[in-house]
Amino acid sequence: MLPKETSEFIEQKLINVTDKVTVIVPVYNVEKFLKKCLDSIVKQTFHDFEVIIVNDGSTDNSGVIAQQYVENYSNVRVITQKNGGLGAARNTGIRAAKGEYLLFVDSDDTIGENTLQVLTEAANRNGADLVIFDYMEEDVNGNTLKISRGCLQDNPDTTLLSCPQLLLDWPSACNKLYCRKLFTNTDIYFPGRAWYEDFRTIPKILTSASHIEYVNEPFYHYLQRPGSIMHSVQVERNREILDAFEDLIYYFKEHKLYNTYHKELEFLAILHILVAASVRVLKADRKHPLLKTFQTYVKSNFPNYKQNFYLNRLSKKERIILKFLDSGNFMALDALLKIRNII
Repeated sequence: MLPKETSEFIEQKLINVTDKVTVIVPVYNVEKFLKKCLDSIVKQTFHDFEVIIVNDGSTDNSGVIAQQYVENYSNVRVITQKNGGLGAARNTGIRAAKGEYLLFVDSDDTIGENTLQVLTEAANRNGADLVIFDYMEEDVNGNTLKISRGCLQDNPDTTLLSCPQLLLDWPSACNKLYCRKLFTNTDIYFPGRAWYEDFRTIPKILTSASHIEYVNEPFYHYLQRPGSIMHSVQVERNREILDAFEDLIYYFKEHKLYNTYHKELEFLAILHILVAASVRVLKADRKHPLLKTFQTYVKSNFPNYKQNFYLNRLSKKERIILKFLDSGNFMALDALLKIRNII
């Protein structure tokens, strides 16, 4: 934690020092959660870092709260912009960052107090340009709902070429420490006003990383709350998963990587389009035309998807869902999911 210093000293410090890490916090109307988020960041046991709060057009008191941290901590600054969405806010932070490494923290989430200390040590140990770590899901009362591994592979000290299964892990932007050059040297950035911004971006970053490390600790605390984007009832916007996937396919083909990672991309289509997106739509409207649209897309682009050798990575529940979706029996699947929820 860095207390406020005189402006003259701060200006000199910024000229002479490049922070090791930049923590980027996109903010939009989260006044109820922002203090807890920022407190978890400024109270790190590691001190060589800056915090960039990107106020993405908030209309509540989020901007006022952010300014309080600027006044109290010399390593915190705020950039205010018109609302452009989560991806655009992250991009603003990337372009303004001074740190060698980047960490993204969504403004309603928190991180453990030794997060930066452990992650920078892991990055420095073998010169990694990407460090993946675990995350936990919490409710609004701070109760742990679930702890998830950020990397399911047994050999995390690797590259994507030697371990293509890294593409299959959940593509969250927030459970990773990135060398800033992974973005600035590749011109890979997040899309602006779009859903599935992580899905469009993280697989591309994985292809560019020359050394990937894994830390088996749940540093990131992901808040599950009503009203967050992934709980939205805007069913039609699930169509954007197809746009996201088309973007990925274009990138992999453009960089001559499509054939190398075809089976991994095929599994991503199965999991994220045919299973996950279909279930989100089904829960809202079992007669929605998107259900057949998703089926058609996967079958057209990956006609042999039923032979994909990663299918054993699906959970028992996901395999059952896939079986019902393959048969087109949406009504029975809807009933089954409702029964499971009641139980």
